[in-house]
Amino acid sequence: MALRTSKPRERHELTPEECRHYLQEAEFARVIVSIRCIPAAHVARSTLVGDTLLVASDEEDVVTAAKRGDVISLESDGPTVDGGTWTVQATGISWLVAPDDIASYFPGAAALLPYLEQGATLLALPL
Repeated sequence: MALRTSKPRERHELTPEECRHYLQEAEFARVIVSIRCIPAAHVARSTLVGDTLLVASDEEDVVTAAKRGDVISLESDGPTVDGGTWTVQATGISWLVAPDDIASYFPGAAALLPYLEQGATLLALPL
């Protein structure tokens, strides 16, 4: 079944400030990695600290990709106040954040600490 509305949704490109706002507000994200040339998406918790996306993941594929310095993508989306939907994507080379470096380099990562205490690994992805 397909639905058609009398007025199609308008699309517009988000400003960098809007992207940062939405990434800061998002609790979940999809982390996409390549496994033997096949894309795989995993759900993870994320937060934005300065110009770095921090991702807490316990997925072996994601952690292995960060250890190797692979390119990963992070996608996040959600509803807008006017009933629309926003989507933000970030792609780059990620790296693992050492547990001792979290407090000194990423004090805004406190929201992810419960997941790290449960065995997740912290990855960083620059914007």
